[in-house]
Amino acid sequence: MALQWTSTLSVGDEAIDAQHRELFVRVDRLHDAMLRRERAEALRLLAFLRDYAVDHFEAEERLMAETGYPEAAHHAREHEAFRAALRGLQDHFEERGLTAALVLDLERRVVGWLREHVYHSDVALGRWTRRERAPAPAGPG
Repeated sequence: MALQWTSTLSVGDEAIDAQHRELFVRVDRLHDAMLRRERAEALRLLAFLRDYAVDHFEAEERLMAETGYPEAAHHAREHEAFRAALRGLQDHFEERGLTAALVLDLERRVVGWLREHVYHSDVALGRWTRRERAPAPAGPG
């Protein structure tokens, strides 16, 4: 799948950047497991993603609080949308199994969300964080 983390997506916090890389890898693995119709692996990865997203979003939201990020409320609502997308996938999976519609839903709702959120919202958070954490310029001495 064409979802790849690069250094241009860095938020400037190594733990969050590592979590993003892990999310991208796991979503890619979930997609592959679904295409191979590996039910047990897909269920395991989906459960992992649901739990991991909670921890990751908490870390991001702490960073936003620490730096006084002005878009924190909007950003947190985006996080809730992703959690809802994962719940929707889980429900679909449990009700109908590994269907082509489920794979399309993964691509549209989860991959699409991750791409848009990280490439735009998280990159904006990164710019803010780097600016807020930058040392103040030395005054005239």
